[in-house]
Amino acid sequence: MKQTNLSIAFHLFVIISAFSLCSCKDTTTISSPKPDDQKESGNSAKNISQIEPVAIKVADEQPADAIVIATELKEAYQIRNKKHNLLLRPQNANKADGVPIVLYSAYPWKCLSWQFEKGQKDSYRLVNFFTSKTIQPAENHSDDFVPVVQATSDSQHPLTQYWFFIKLPGGLYKIVSANSNLALTAIDSAGGVQIYLAPFKDKDEQKWELEDLPEKLTM
Repeated sequence: MKQTNLSIAFHLFVIISAFSLCSCKDTTTISSPKPDDQKESGNSAKNISQIEPVAIKVADEQPADAIVIATELKEAYQIRNKKHNLLLRPQNANKADGVPIVLYSAYPWKCLSWQFEKGQKDSYRLVNFFTSKTIQPAENHSDDFVPVVQATSDSQHPLTQYWFFIKLPGGLYKIVSANSNLALTAIDSAGGVQIYLAPFKDKDEQKWELEDLPEKLTM
């Protein structure tokens, strides 16, 4: 009987010990990171690294309305208005000061061609190949529509004779006086299409294309 009791006690001890070991193993397993948790953490790090280059790209992009001034133009062009499809020149190719600047049909003429003299802060002075004179706003005009006229190049008053060429979509330019925020604008008049300075309204008469000179200039 005593031996039977000892046998029963021994078997109970083995069963209790085995149960205790199983309980410890489960507790340890729950407290340790799961392989799936580690995999999910690795995926999160990968997703962050993929987002970063996109964020940098967006930060580097310029706003749609950013002003971009042309800094490296060629030495000479003909200048065509988008609306009228005509070229810039002094009226009647007259060499006198004060002659209105107008638009005219395209020809390989010197009076329709302009030398670009670079000035300060990426501005340019336009010198006509035929008259050897430049353009500037007419004096004694304070309103928003100022006639643009021919003038002798004057180193004493450079701002009125220099222009910024601001890039627009489609390879076009806005031409703005370095002395104001007004833009070259082609306006119909009794004598044809005359050039004025006016506030920029994003109209085709205020947009310009720079064209390479013809191979040979005449007149």
